[in-house]
Amino acid sequence: MSTEERQFTPEEEEYIRGCWDRTITKLVELFDGKTATDDPRALDTLAEHHGWIMEYWPIDFDMYIELGRFYVAFPEPYARFEAFRTGLADYVAEIVEAYARERRPQ
Repeated sequence: MSTEERQFTPEEEEYIRGCWDRTITKLVELFDGKTATDDPRALDTLAEHHGWIMEYWPIDFDMYIELGRFYVAFPEPYARFEAFRTGLADYVAEIVEAYARERRPQ
């Protein structure tokens, strides 16, 4: 069964929601603080994000970059980020690029 077809248990859904809540809270704090997209705190936040996503959807760094691009290219994920702060979706996409560039295994 692919990840797209998988049904999550209520416990998994709760865990994912908690991870998302922690991630978005950190991203908003970084955005509000005008933290550079290549700042170690921003990269660490995306390392956590990538980590919990990998628990359910194993993606490499190239696919992770595409996920960041997806966040700004499609209305639903874009609106989800923009609901927190105008400009947050683009900011997150830039951090994703920086994270993949800086933390990709050599």
